[in-house]
Amino acid sequence: MLSDSMKQIFLELYEEENEYNSNINIKKGIFNVGYHDSFFSGKFMEKDSRICEKIIPEINESINNQSFKDKVVLLTRCHYKKENNSLSIVNIKHVERKLEELTTFEKIIESYKSNFNDYYQYMGINQSNLEFCKDNYSAYCIAKLFYENYKDSVNVNDRFFVPKDEDNPLVELYKTHGIELKLKDEYGLIKVDNNFEIKTINGIKLYDKRLKTHLKVNKISPKFLSLLKKLKDKGIISSLSLRPEYNMVGEDLLDISVIQEEIERGHKFSFQDLSNLVVSKLYSKNNSKDNLWINIDRENITFEELLDDFQTEGNYIVTQVVHLEYVDNLENSFITHIDHEYIFYTEDEYDNRLTNYKQKGKGKKRYKTFKVDNSKIPFTLKNGDFFIYIVLDENFKKKELLHEYFEDVLNK
Repeated sequence: MLSDSMKQIFLELYEEENEYNSNINIKKGIFNVGYHDSFFSGKFMEKDSRICEKIIPEINESINNQSFKDKVVLLTRCHYKKENNSLSIVNIKHVERKLEELTTFEKIIESYKSNFNDYYQYMGINQSNLEFCKDNYSAYCIAKLFYENYKDSVNVNDRFFVPKDEDNPLVELYKTHGIELKLKDEYGLIKVDNNFEIKTINGIKLYDKRLKTHLKVNKISPKFLSLLKKLKDKGIISSLSLRPEYNMVGEDLLDISVIQEEIERGHKFSFQDLSNLVVSKLYSKNNSKDNLWINIDRENITFEELLDDFQTEGNYIVTQVVHLEYVDNLENSFITHIDHEYIFYTEDEYDNRLTNYKQKGKGKKRYKTFKVDNSKIPFTLKNGDFFIYIVLDENFKKKELLHEYFEDVLNK
């Protein structure tokens, strides 16, 4: 659908956007006002020649092509569905209304035109640029739609990428201070020792007291990281490792920003299951291809989510796993280790995994997002929250399967 010239321009803009985002001035709080909405909109407002003289004319030439119209409708609906996953209930209703309304290319163009006044007020377009923006606004919106989709396709391929230590900007930054991180030995994670302060306000990050700089933390939510920080501060968690951002680094960076399910085999969670061998598999009545597997032995509990609408990474099928190690004795039961990771299966491995819980995913190295070691985390926290459920709810998509498995414990 995209011409080679448009793909090349998107690549150039994508690389420039990454460079802009990693610019030290931005991390120190110095912003280009025109980029507050998005990098692409900033370039449009600057009348970047690549957008104005190449991309917009190409889009205007394509608007009578039915395949192009269908693609715009598809990308628009995908955009709103993506927004739907992380919005409040009020905003979700707005998105659902948009999905009902924007069913044709013509309706999408109408919505662009009706939204222009809001855009004009928000961006503060001066009078000299008003006519230019108004004439090209619909084409700009379509161009931005294609650009965001292009970025998603690139980021999907990069979302599990961990650079080698010798090519890692974060590792190189620490080397200049005589510190060797050895991220490769730690699954790409950084150990949060006494040199770091965890911050969860205005974005999640670590403050390194030695370098007097902030490191962005990836693959974890502020709410869950706040819980881990609280447990670490209380001494319940002894060792915590997190997934850092490798590229956006520098010195002196400032601090910126219920459906009923059926159990195919096994049992719901119960503390009586601990120290007994149990394998459970839950599946959705609405979609029996969505599964939650639970394997419990005398020292470990492993949860794995297998979805019909599974993720892929290159030639591999991706699942999520939460693994924990526990101690169960007469006095108490507590978690000594827990981590979350992505597993990569070949197609044959995945087909076998659907029925065989012992099948391993060996497509590529596992990708951990966090790791806790040498700790004594109670299964039920002092406020009554069930810790394992919080971890799984943080990462797994099929919430109804989790609720079904833990409903007896949660009801207590």
